[in-house]
Amino acid sequence: MKKLLLQISVFATTISFAQTATNSPGSATNTMCAFAYSSTVGYSPLANVLASDNVYAFVTHCDCCDQNTQCLTVSDFGFAIPAGAVIDGIVLDVEKRRTPGGSSGIVEDNGLQIMKGGVLVGPNKSQYGIDWPLTDTYVSYGSSTDLWGTTWTPADINASDFGVSLASISYICGASVTTGIDHVRMTVYYSTATGISEKAEGSGRILSYPNPVVSGNSITFINITKIEQITITDILGKELFKGSSDKNTVVLPKMNSGVYFYSIVNDGTNYTGKITVE
Repeated sequence: MKKLLLQISVFATTISFAQTATNSPGSATNTMCAFAYSSTVGYSPLANVLASDNVYAFVTHCDCCDQNTQCLTVSDFGFAIPAGAVIDGIVLDVEKRRTPGGSSGIVEDNGLQIMKGGVLVGPNKSQYGIDWPLTDTYVSYGSSTDLWGTTWTPADINASDFGVSLASISYICGASVTTGIDHVRMTVYYSTATGISEKAEGSGRILSYPNPVVSGNSITFINITKIEQITITDILGKELFKGSSDKNTVVLPKMNSGVYFYSIVNDGTNYTGKITVE
């Protein structure tokens, strides 16, 4: 009798999931950073920049004296980017306006830098030569792929001393001008990775996300629509969980940290693989 050889193929790769988080600051102060140039005027009331509500923090620039402001420094954004994520880019939005007060070109950015670990780093992203808008407008700095000239970890972004400093300057002669900031917000673009589970020859492939997964949390299996049956076993083959779901997400039971194996039935196809529980 001829022996039949069953060939088992294993596939593994990594896929990134792009995500975003947008937060407002929890703290605002007027500081003497590098582009404050010993200014004696600062934005006030500072708490007004923490939310978009048409209530402003103002500065009145004197007539014909090239007066710049102190640095408005905002921080404590309260991000919770997951450990292991890759930071892809950062966007700062400043909701601002100025009073008319004369011809165009009278109010510009005087400095704008991001703050990492409580220290201003990277390039000055001031939009020199661009007049502040006359009506309430969000003006953006950075992009979804702009790291502002430095490297970032989730811990850097999540820290209370992550923030930004900015200042404005007026060049008008013949009248004073007032600038107002309603809100400052930060958007962080980041990617998390998960693995494609192993598959046996003749069965399907699915993505499990997140992987690793926190014990007792939900896990999603991408590329299927529902879970007719899922069985999870430990490395010794002991069955720890059996369930089903009319969606592609299921809540895992409380399990110890380690590697586990799953078998899923969906539309007559059997999927097998492993997950890591934290």
